[in-house]
Amino acid sequence: KLDIALDYAFFNGALAGSLDYFTENRTNILLAGRDRAIPSYFGATPPRTNMGEVDTKGYELELRWNKPIAYDWRLWGNVFYTHASNKIIERDDPELLPEYQKQANKAINQARTYVDYGYFNTWDELYASTAHDALDAERMPGNYIILDYDADGVITSFDQVPYGFSNVP
Repeated sequence: KLDIALDYAFFNGALAGSLDYFTENRTNILLAGRDRAIPSYFGATPPRTNMGEVDTKGYELELRWNKPIAYDWRLWGNVFYTHASNKIIERDDPELLPEYQKQANKAINQARTYVDYGYFNTWDELYASTAHDALDAERMPGNYIILDYDADGVITSFDQVPYGFSNVP
């Protein structure tokens, strides 16, 4: 863990603040059995294990103004800005899982979504499209055309790709 900070003050303390840079490598994070890469034929609930690893880094900026303007009167204000990011280093992903489906090298709780590339304009386009594993009968012209990302001929959860930002700093 590393935390470097710089505190400063100017104009006799009226303008002050701090800069802070931090980084941390957390290891031995507990993984639940259901989150492990254990085959379904194992026959029992997989045990929990301490094998997760996450890198976190970021910075904080603070600016304060505190100035007496009259007897018992003071003008003051604070502004803060924080940026933090994390990356999973180890999460016991299955070895043969494609890289885009693994959680390693992505943020904690990385959002995933299907990729669309237009709309169905006619019934012919819809009938000629890739089948979905669920709710296939409910598709109609005007719906999004979903990309079969893994090219297996069926739209499944394996076609979801990392997208946007995580909800965890």
